[in-house]
Amino acid sequence: MVRAAATLWIPVLVPVVTGMLHECSHCQTTYLLCLPLVPGIVVPVLCNLDDAWFFVVGAVVTLAMFGVTALLLRELPRGLGHVVQAIVVLLIAAESIGFANALRA
Repeated sequence: MVRAAATLWIPVLVPVVTGMLHECSHCQTTYLLCLPLVPGIVVPVLCNLDDAWFFVVGAVVTLAMFGVTALLLRELPRGLGHVVQAIVVLLIAAESIGFANALRA
């Protein structure tokens, strides 16, 4: 479970660590408030959801991703698990950079 949590939420910190949001305090605050939902935020953005539904759908997708990732890392052989982790980390890092850029626009 710890590996799955690290796989999902460590790449979310890429925009914070690289300083992408340091110029805009409002963007930084919004990003940090949405931080737990960033792994699943692409679905509510693509569905063009607003208000509470945005956060509900983002939370459900994030929890589903956490469950699937935890299951895959537990059931797959160790080498294949590392490949899955690398793919998920790269996808979430790209998604978090895209979300940070969308906030700055």
